[in-house]
Amino acid sequence: MLADKGYVSNNLLNTLLNKNISIMTPRKSNQKKCENFDKNLYKKRIRIDVLYCLNMNYYKFYLYSNCMFKLKYIKYKAKYLNLVNQSGASKRAQLHLGGAVVTEPDLSEADAIDVVNKNGFTLERMSDPNRNNLAVVLAAVKQNGFALQFASDTLKCNKKVILAAVSQSSGALQFVPKNCAEVDFGIVRKAVMKDGRVLEYAPDRYKQDINIVGLAIAQNGLALEYAPDRYKQDINIVTRAVKKDGMALQHAPDIFKINRSIVMSAVSQNGLALQFVDFKNKEGVENPNIKDRYDIVKAAVMQNGLALKFVDLKNHDITKQVYEIVQEAVSQNGLALQYAPESLQKDVEIVKDAVYNNSMALFFADNELKKNRDVAMVAITNDADGFEYAAKAASYIHDDIWTPEFIDAALHHNPAIALHLYTDPRYNREYFMDLILGVNPQIVKYIPKKLRDEKFLIEAIKENAEVLQYVFEIEGKKLSEDFILNAVAANPDAIKYVDRAKLKETFMCDAVVRNPLVLARITEELDIYKIIICAITKNAEVLKTVVDLVSKGKLRRRFVQEAFIIHAIKQNEKVLKTVVDLIRDNKLPPRFANVFK
Repeated sequence: MLADKGYVSNNLLNTLLNKNISIMTPRKSNQKKCENFDKNLYKKRIRIDVLYCLNMNYYKFYLYSNCMFKLKYIKYKAKYLNLVNQSGASKRAQLHLGGAVVTEPDLSEADAIDVVNKNGFTLERMSDPNRNNLAVVLAAVKQNGFALQFASDTLKCNKKVILAAVSQSSGALQFVPKNCAEVDFGIVRKAVMKDGRVLEYAPDRYKQDINIVGLAIAQNGLALEYAPDRYKQDINIVTRAVKKDGMALQHAPDIFKINRSIVMSAVSQNGLALQFVDFKNKEGVENPNIKDRYDIVKAAVMQNGLALKFVDLKNHDITKQVYEIVQEAVSQNGLALQYAPESLQKDVEIVKDAVYNNSMALFFADNELKKNRDVAMVAITNDADGFEYAAKAASYIHDDIWTPEFIDAALHHNPAIALHLYTDPRYNREYFMDLILGVNPQIVKYIPKKLRDEKFLIEAIKENAEVLQYVFEIEGKKLSEDFILNAVAANPDAIKYVDRAKLKETFMCDAVVRNPLVLARITEELDIYKIIICAITKNAEVLKTVVDLVSKGKLRRRFVQEAFIIHAIKQNEKVLKTVVDLIRDNKLPPRFANVFK
């Protein structure tokens, strides 16, 4: 079994051992050794990821409403079982939270309506009189159309009830009795306009109605599956269906699967419809009606590159047309490279196009190209799906590529490559610090937490204020105010990356106390007079920086006038000593000696 190291636990290992199953995972940080770890075999774990990705591309997971409400039913059942175990739980509360199918005593009509208004499925657990009550059932199906299945047989065929249920959820049509005469054109029309696939549940007399069939196909081309055979033979109906959803081609008669016009419409809408095209008859002979397949295949792979899977290229020479088809496919979806002929998996341009679209396509490239510096660089610096996704391709690059020059160039374009590097003990705190300061400050987001402690971050911010921006991205609200103050004190330029909401007078006062040079970065939005007085009150030495900034023209001269100095002394008597030192150093004129009087 191949697994991520996050799944390793003693319980799992013992369970697998008892079943004679061996497990292979990378070494954990607290694991002394890792026996029998095959790096090349472990890399093949990507096949599972790719298979999952393909399933998501091919398959439209849709939970039909019935399924959704079954899941909700399970949730309500759990709540119900917890509730009934508590003493004093009222029967009405049990009925509302529901779960186990039990028959409750009769509720009044008003109480029953109040309950089903909150959850239409509670109709299932009501007594027969309430399930046969028009007002109660109407309220239930308006809240949840699928509650129609729990109504009495009489009300399942009531026109008002059916219309309310179908208006809420078109799938409720499946619970209407087949022989119900109350189902009219308007009800079926409303249902198929919401979901064409409910044509399956329409009465036979309406399935024969060309208008109903047309509306169903206009809403969902896959409704062609439930159309009568005589309509499936209609080229106009089939054309409308495949234009709405190319996959409807699978439900078309064989004669249309070789019709060039219909096939082209289908693959242009959904390239995966190519799998239903009959290029050859049952005897394996090419169909004469669809000889020129190049345009069809090209249209399919341009819409979805994974349609290349359904193109038989094994026995084809690599002609210009085949090359163009493969190139279009990998440009649309890089993972289509796995279906390319082996000779084209060795082609530099094809592989570059594939990894440019999807970095993980590098897995399907020829081993020699995994040693190609240009191909490797395209793969790991492709940020179309995010830096971290592209960085995963680093594990498929040959070890010989990882020279210091290549690493620096890669990190410059994709800082997430650091995720791949930190597993190597050669890359320590000093190495990453040099990368952050000399290559790309974003690298700080991708180095391991054990290296990214407060001391390391403050040191990095001291050299490059931009680092704080990326620290905020990874830590967000977790950052303490003390850390932010230390960061600003370490590098006053970092203040521009601090959230404006934090930049209040009290915060700025503390920052100035820690590093008076912060004064030069204070914006006009704040009351700088209050900030300076507050800082001087806590640290008289701040006055020296104020005088220096005034002399450099970075602060107004009001902060070296007698009135301000006297105000400062009143707040902190230690300012007197600072004033004496400033006069002695000729930074304040002798006339300031008057303040001592």
